[in-house]
Amino acid sequence: MGKPQELIRADMVEAERISLREEFPSWSIVRTTDTRRWWAMRPIERARSDVLPACDQVVTELDADSAEELRGKLRRVGEEEATGSRRRSGSNYMALPRDLWQDTLAALDSNDEQHRDDVSQRLRASAPHIWTSDVSDGPEGASGVPAQ
Repeated sequence: MGKPQELIRADMVEAERISLREEFPSWSIVRTTDTRRWWAMRPIERARSDVLPACDQVVTELDADSAEELRGKLRRVGEEEATGSRRRSGSNYMALPRDLWQDTLAALDSNDEQHRDDVSQRLRASAPHIWTSDVSDGPEGASGVPAQ
């Protein structure tokens, strides 16, 4: 006598949950039985420790219709956080990689014009593609703030 179908399905769901948990250890993984949706959650403190300091918005929960869809979303968030490319929603701001953030702060306090130029070039190179047409080279655009 084989396992009832619902137990086989439950075993498959548990195997998927364990697989996601192993790949993304800082996230709690849940599949709800009523809606059959997948969720990934992490406390804000854990999320903050994974994200660069220039970003004030962090991802603490994700949901998806399938384990694979959730896996894809978790990978995208991980890549964005690792590269500092997670942008604040609805704005043209983005998180900077930690080393560039630190160099930028140091350049602001520096009297070394060459150092400031080098950091400015690195900032422009890491800026989202949409900034390149919006940032002026004049004094108003020197701060890297998109033109209005």
